[in-house]
Amino acid sequence: MSKDYYEILGVDKSASPDEIKKAYRKLAVKYHPDKNPGDKDAEQKFRDATEAYDILGDEKKRKQYDQYGTADPSDIGMSPGDFFRHFTDMYGMGGMAGFRSMFRTRGDNVYKKITITLDEAISGITVDIPVDIKEHCKTCKGSGSKTEKVCPVCHGTGLETRTINQFNIIQMTCNNCHGLGKILIHDCPDCEGKGVHVTKKVVSLKIPVGAQSGSVYVLKGLGDPAPYGVEGENGDLTITVDVDESKSIWSRPLNSDSLTCQLNITFAQAILGDVIKFTCPDKSVIDLIIPAGVETGSVLSVPNKGLNSTPLFVYIFVKTPKDLTDEQKKLFEEMKKNSKVECVKNRIFS
Repeated sequence: MSKDYYEILGVDKSASPDEIKKAYRKLAVKYHPDKNPGDKDAEQKFRDATEAYDILGDEKKRKQYDQYGTADPSDIGMSPGDFFRHFTDMYGMGGMAGFRSMFRTRGDNVYKKITITLDEAISGITVDIPVDIKEHCKTCKGSGSKTEKVCPVCHGTGLETRTINQFNIIQMTCNNCHGLGKILIHDCPDCEGKGVHVTKKVVSLKIPVGAQSGSVYVLKGLGDPAPYGVEGENGDLTITVDVDESKSIWSRPLNSDSLTCQLNITFAQAILGDVIKFTCPDKSVIDLIIPAGVETGSVLSVPNKGLNSTPLFVYIFVKTPKDLTDEQKKLFEEMKKNSKVECVKNRIFS
């Protein structure tokens, strides 16, 4: 059964030539073998997309395909030269070698994780982070080799031609030199064959007020250099921040901007009420009013004292007195005589 080339490219049968070209270009970039080494599925999708564009991108072949519904190369007239014609047509780069130059490979990103306290996240902090900066060895220019020779398989092109069948011939990255066009021999004495020199450096990262666990900060160009033989820029240094709440009196529910704390008060303060000096997360001191008759579990809201002008929630915990004087015991005995016990519905389970 003939392949549905419109379905392969993901376009309608009424698609314009520009729409077909755009759809093919997107698939060619996504599934190109140089970007998916060893991925047979991607290689097949690349071939299918190339075959589809060869038919639908040619006015005469598309007309024949629409009329007869055949994709047989013997009927359509597909030749090895046709197979790569689109690269010159679409990119103006002279075929496969030019197409490969589209992919400017960046160096690998470097990932680090740092931990700050919740108090530091509340106030904001600048952290000094030690990093290893890698640069290509100047002696070998990043190859790691003292000497090199032209690859005998691809003869320096970095590409080798493979025959898929009698109708399809493709060019792929040379397996012998991995696309370098050169064979590297004898380790460079300066970098011991590593191709890079490592420099210790300390970089400063300003973490803003309210940073959350999982926050990511990217320092451009501080990652690894591009691989030898590939034109490209350094990768990035990616910093992930973890916020440790274990040593703070404040809590941060669900990684939000709201802050909470527990305030332990005496039995007398709960009965009579009080006004206390209270230090907020931003280090400011306020007069916090404890209303008379407050109970354990009551919540006092302090406006604008959480993060980013959110409220601070103060949870009240009334401490039951244990070591009472005789006078205090007599006072509580009198209170107990006038106390009433009342059984009510449990709201937690209702």
